[in-house]
Amino acid sequence: MSTEEALDAYTELSSTVFSKKKWRIQHGSYKVTKLQEAIEKIVEKYGDAHDPNEIMLDPRQDCCKTAIATPSLGLTLFRTHESQPLQIDALCKIPIWQAARATTAASTFFKPMLIGRSNAEISYVDGAMGHNNPIKAVLEEAETACDHSGSIESQNIEYITSIGTGMPQNVSLKAPSIIERALVPINTVRAIVRIITDANDVAEKMEKHFSMMPGVYFRLNVGQGLQVSC
Repeated sequence: MSTEEALDAYTELSSTVFSKKKWRIQHGSYKVTKLQEAIEKIVEKYGDAHDPNEIMLDPRQDCCKTAIATPSLGLTLFRTHESQPLQIDALCKIPIWQAARATTAASTFFKPMLIGRSNAEISYVDGAMGHNNPIKAVLEEAETACDHSGSIESQNIEYITSIGTGMPQNVSLKAPSIIERALVPINTVRAIVRIITDANDVAEKMEKHFSMMPGVYFRLNVGQGLQVSC
């Protein structure tokens, strides 16, 4: 997909998926069926096989190695490539739409994604939960997939690009109201969510880490999320 095609596809997906909210008593604000259908449509249109159920694994030797991160008993990576020599990760064989559903399962928007056999399903949630900036996982994956020896710093890296989604607000704890003291401490919960989804703390550490390697690490961000330039 070209950049323009990706932007058009995202715009169409957003208008389809987020056009109507579910009832408050239901899990998640939006229907996962609409999200699944929208992703399948994109995969069918732009995928190599033009099949809505095309799997993650790309058997080509020169494929663009891609890994989608999502938390579940630690960080899970859905890969388009073999994670180890002569070994195909079972998660490579799942449909692309399932991996996309898993990493976008933000608890306030969509239900968790269940993947696996009916008696051994694993629940996956939004990749932002604790891993909103998975740059460390990217470096480890590059070390494993590209060289299998030596640290990432010792390899011939051309550049690393980290793309943010906006600068976070300052995290602060307000004094709980009488209702919050009696029921749920909403302000505390919101502060915790901001902390575990913060991506810029990791970005700052990576910037210091690569400070002795100028022209290698780039962090691109905006002041606020969902900014569009015309």
